[in-house]
Amino acid sequence: MKREPIEPRFQGDEDYLCSLYAVLNGVLRLAPDLDQPAIIRLFRALCRALDRNDRLLTTLIDGGGGPTLELLLMACVETMGPTLPLSWDRLMLPPRQPFTTLRRLARADVSLLMTYRHTEGGHWTVIDRVGRTKLHLFDSMGYGPLLLADCGFSGTTPYRFSRRVYRLRRV
Repeated sequence: MKREPIEPRFQGDEDYLCSLYAVLNGVLRLAPDLDQPAIIRLFRALCRALDRNDRLLTTLIDGGGGPTLELLLMACVETMGPTLPLSWDRLMLPPRQPFTTLRRLARADVSLLMTYRHTEGGHWTVIDRVGRTKLHLFDSMGYGPLLLADCGFSGTTPYRFSRRVYRLRRV
């Protein structure tokens, strides 16, 4: 029986909650069979984590940075608990050949969360895979797949990624 491909949850372009949706999409990528009540419970927990730590308004105004994403990842691990044991860590891509390292890290059993800047501002996303010429994203923004020639980590490329990568995985 052929399974339907999993689809990322919708992310609004102007809602500045891409960090929250990146965590949610990262979990869905690892557990495509997660039921609707569990997804709703996780979404609520992520919103509460932002609200409880007085980051909700800041996130809505400025978007979420690394500390916000780490807060969301901690809430995610805590919420999913025994039903879906998860762990996360933060990595830095090397200055030389970062896409080679990213290609090696991007496997089916992990979700890689990264931020990049484009003409409209910054955006958190999940890296699905790194091909020879394209970078495939797992989000609903419609920017991907991106040509690797248009991606970089500095300079004036249209899509400038941070070398900081958050790796989410099942334990």
